[in-house]
Amino acid sequence: MKEAVQLKDGEYTLWGFYHHPFPDDKKACVLIFHGFSGCQPGPHFMFRDLSRLLEKESISSLRFDFLGSGESDGDFDDMTFSDEVREAELILTLAKELGYKKIGVVGLSMGGGVAAMLAGRRPKDIDALCLWSAAGDLPRLFEEGATEDMKKSIEKLGITDVGGLLLSKAFIDEMRSGEVNIYGTVSNYEGPVLIVHGDADPTVPIEHAYKYKEIFGDKGELFVVKGADHVYSNKVWTNNVLEKTVSFLKLHLRVGK
Repeated sequence: MKEAVQLKDGEYTLWGFYHHPFPDDKKACVLIFHGFSGCQPGPHFMFRDLSRLLEKESISSLRFDFLGSGESDGDFDDMTFSDEVREAELILTLAKELGYKKIGVVGLSMGGGVAAMLAGRRPKDIDALCLWSAAGDLPRLFEEGATEDMKKSIEKLGITDVGGLLLSKAFIDEMRSGEVNIYGTVSNYEGPVLIVHGDADPTVPIEHAYKYKEIFGDKGELFVVKGADHVYSNKVWTNNVLEKTVSFLKLHLRVGK
């Protein structure tokens, strides 16, 4: 079954979808986090397809648009990384209130950074973590990606244009503050991790994946998709990522045991 769901965050509302088998034994639920400027269906509907595949395996899922993205309230220029981490915690709380005994997390790109932060902050509540093209050193990534025109716009106007969206000075200031430490935070997590990355990713270099693997050691499995870009925009790449992810989640969420 698929249901439209909403989650209140103060005066704002996050909108998303809740997939679950019927009848639902509440064994396992996966939280799916989109990336920077993305939305809950995912690039070429990867998140939607993941939810459908998980449902067939008796695993539920929750996928929301973060505030300022997709159908959720707010504007993109109000978005900060720490806000998305806080929203991820609200989504985790919802899954626990729904009665799920096992919880997994999947995050893409900056959503992978959000997933990593959530696992590091709430390690006892997360039973499996899956990172797709996940940003690790997010501040460095944004600093290196910022053009001189973008930097001038931020300093002069407090906002800058990123592909037709406005990015705020608050977001950039947070990146420059030294307070965003994804690798340090996720090191608190001791559960199983699947690290998925394309070796031709032009957005988040594969070195981020190697660093995650170094942090997790034997707890982390690195799955390199040969030739793949940032969002696996080839049906073969997509199918490989989805198959590997579903297999990983089935194993570590112990569905059917």
